[in-house]
Amino acid sequence: WMTLGAVVGSQSILKFHTESSCLGEVGRTARLIAAKYPEGNPGAVQAMLDQQVQVGHLAYCALEGPDGCFLAHSRHALIGKPAVKPTGAVLQWGDVERVRFVDDDSRLIREYCTPVLNHGKTLGVLHLAVIEPSVWSVVFSLDEYAPAAVLGNLLLMSLGMLGLHRTVRPSAGIERQVSALVDSTTPESTSLS
Repeated sequence: WMTLGAVVGSQSILKFHTESSCLGEVGRTARLIAAKYPEGNPGAVQAMLDQQVQVGHLAYCALEGPDGCFLAHSRHALIGKPAVKPTGAVLQWGDVERVRFVDDDSRLIREYCTPVLNHGKTLGVLHLAVIEPSVWSVVFSLDEYAPAAVLGNLLLMSLGMLGLHRTVRPSAGIERQVSALVDSTTPESTSLS
């Protein structure tokens, strides 16, 4: 039960950590794109998005232009194609919107979108997506820590049982002596009456 609790707890912590890091990453990436895009160099934005996907372990990263088509995308085949907003649960933090949906490969995806602004002018919309960690992905990512976590708990339980045994053993001896005393006095008291 402790191991199962550790997996479920770890999944919860991992989801929260991923959420926090994605919110920070989407803002930072939008600022970097705003700095590079006005130079008229979409290639620099594309290279940055490709690197962002590799470094950030993202499902994809894209820049949607004002016309609704992708100006840059980590999936190169989608460049120039119209952006399709996924259908799913929507959550909003200021300018950042998160859509949680299931993709074509049956993976649970969280896509974060925020406008890319430069001097008050909207240059486009940044799309940054991550695969939501499943229970099995957490189990596989914890495989190096699991033996220490399980063995550590078993060691602590064993030490607790040993301490409890050492504490209870003298009490058991006293109980046997009291029980022998009661047993030895009981027959005399019944014979007198």
